[in-house]
Amino acid sequence: MEFHWLRRGQNDRLVLFVLGWAADYRVVEHIGLPGCDVLAVYDYGGGLDDGLAEKIAGYGDVRLLAWSFGVWVAERLLAGVELTRAVALNGTPVPVDALYGIEPRRMAVTLRGLKAGGMEAFDRRAYGEHFDRLRPVLSPRPQERNIAELEYLVEASAAGHAASLRWDKAIVGSEDLIFPPENMVRYWGSRAEVLPLPHYPFADGGLIEKEIGCR
Repeated sequence: MEFHWLRRGQNDRLVLFVLGWAADYRVVEHIGLPGCDVLAVYDYGGGLDDGLAEKIAGYGDVRLLAWSFGVWVAERLLAGVELTRAVALNGTPVPVDALYGIEPRRMAVTLRGLKAGGMEAFDRRAYGEHFDRLRPVLSPRPQERNIAELEYLVEASAAGHAASLRWDKAIVGSEDLIFPPENMVRYWGSRAEVLPLPHYPFADGGLIEKEIGCR
């Protein structure tokens, strides 16, 4: 698991990005959030690290944005942490599930495709119209590490789910080709807001700033 500070030591409020599979901090570094320190968490192939609690301990105001598989990761890393606001983006705490996440057979097909053909087909589906602009920063790790990370996330998330966080809101992309929008809405119910977004929800930095309140 890796951590990257996008801004540190300038504010008493913290925005925590818990990112999805195969991403790193560069997919969110364009987002302003001038009123907050900003920490990105990503790369879970080696397992989840308990060092996060120490890094955020000095902040009395922590605001969470969790994306994709990062929603499940946040449930594990932040149990017991008092959050000012928690927003899920194109994910659920049960990421591989026929009703509430990615259907297991579809996930198996995705893994086979990654092993046979690499990341580009997945990235095009995940990032949609933003793929060409973001391509230089996508999937920065070697392919075998990306696959190992996804295999870990799929296996670990299958162990069962006990919700630990109080989520204020979930943003669901109606154009998401990774997590079925109908499954996310089924899980989140009245907390879901459906917007015309692909799986990648961070292109509009203004939307994220508004949701998290760190303008």
